Amino acid sequence: MKDELQLLTCKAKGLSHQPTEVCIDWMGMDQETLMVLARSAIIHALQCGWKRSLDPIPEKVEVLAVDFVRGQLHEVLIDRPPLPRARPQINWLDKLIEGLSPEQKAQYLRELQSN
Repeated sequence: MKDELQLLTCKAKGLSHQPTEVCIDWMGMDQETLMVLARSAIIHALQCGWKRSLDPIPEKVEVLAVDFVRGQLHEVLIDRPPLPRARPQINWLDKLIEGLSPEQKAQYLRELQSN
């Protein structure tokens, strides 16, 4: 049995998606081998969801494999909030010492070097 589909892949933010026609040949796949393949996809989906979530990573979780089937009947149930927008970089050292005189800055630098 073969499965044909089209993937759209974007190599970098701002670039257009590139289509790829993929043909998956399922010949030789038994239930045990399919479970190994599915397990890796489920683990990947869980870890991606946990990385993006503001909630702590759970110590233990039980999931239904069918919840991870994408398509018309099911959708992934992992909550994936949008990633926070990048904030402008603030030089924390400049902010820390912005009100100090040159003499005070030199004194702090000497203290840091002596430790």
